[in-house]
Amino acid sequence: MKKLSILIQEIIKLIIFFIVSLVWLNSYLYDKAFAISLAIAISLTLEVITLFISREKLAKKNLKAAQLKDAENMFFSLATDKNATDFFFNLFSTRYKTINQLKDYLILEEQDGKKTLFYPFLKISTLEIDDIFSISKLSDEVDKIIIACNDFSVTCKQYKLKKEIIILNKYDTYNKIFTEYEYYPQVANVPKQNNFSCKNLFNTIFNKSKTKGYLFAGLILLISSSYIPYNIYYKLTATILLLFASICLLFPQNKSKKELV
Repeated sequence: MKKLSILIQEIIKLIIFFIVSLVWLNSYLYDKAFAISLAIAISLTLEVITLFISREKLAKKNLKAAQLKDAENMFFSLATDKNATDFFFNLFSTRYKTINQLKDYLILEEQDGKKTLFYPFLKISTLEIDDIFSISKLSDEVDKIIIACNDFSVTCKQYKLKKEIIILNKYDTYNKIFTEYEYYPQVANVPKQNNFSCKNLFNTIFNKSKTKGYLFAGLILLISSSYIPYNIYYKLTATILLLFASICLLFPQNKSKKELV
């Protein structure tokens, strides 16, 4: 049922891209067949791009709203804990026989002798390539490096070393470490955030419940533009509304509080 819902969302998004592209191309191209072909090409290209963007957010989408909050609060708690390395030592002690605990990181040794450097990068700031370079110089004896961080820049994925590097953001850390080991940090009192933020504004504007409204209003304006002489403003407004509808479908996790209950 969930797969069918996702398929329907993607089809609606593809149709929106096609209609918007065709309306604009039809206004400037005399060859209707070429306009339709170009609209199909543009809509398919946009669909592939949005699919790629949505897949990049899989780690976050796989968690429920409550779990997302837990992941954020747990990372914040560890970031403010002076003994955070002790927590990870106790966590990994359930599976690793030999663990060498240093000041800011751990060396985990498996039964076959392979060693892994685990570095909890417990900073609110984003992990950068320079940080990875510094961490990689901590030990030459390890076969793999695992870094748990709040978030990381896109360029970090381009960093290449002879040894394997695994980077986990706070959501991956929750999923692949805390949940996997069934060992969770104690959540500290997290300061309340201000009600207004760019994220809250984005979630309000592109709430999934608004999809139908944007779609209906956009289509009405597009149809009306065919019967009005000076229709450029109608087309612009319709395009913006349909774009908003597409964004609502692209980020279906932006739900109202009622939907999350």
